[in-house]
Amino acid sequence: MSNRAQYRRFLRRCFRRNPAGTFGYLWAAEWNYVILPWMRDRLEKLGVKPVLKWIYGRLVGSPVRS
Repeated sequence: MSNRAQYRRFLRRCFRRNPAGTFGYLWAAEWNYVILPWMRDRLEKLGVKPVLKWIYGRLVGSPVRS
């Protein structure tokens, strides 16, 4: 049995035991490693990232002020 098949079997077992937790785990990984990098890349290409970073720093209270 290949590692991929074992991993799928493991995920099915986890999903049967805890569907919400498994979905949350998989969604978090997708968000952090696929969606966010894609968004960062697109925002940088559009030239919007510095502006959004400044707004975020103002709203959240960035610890570093320049």
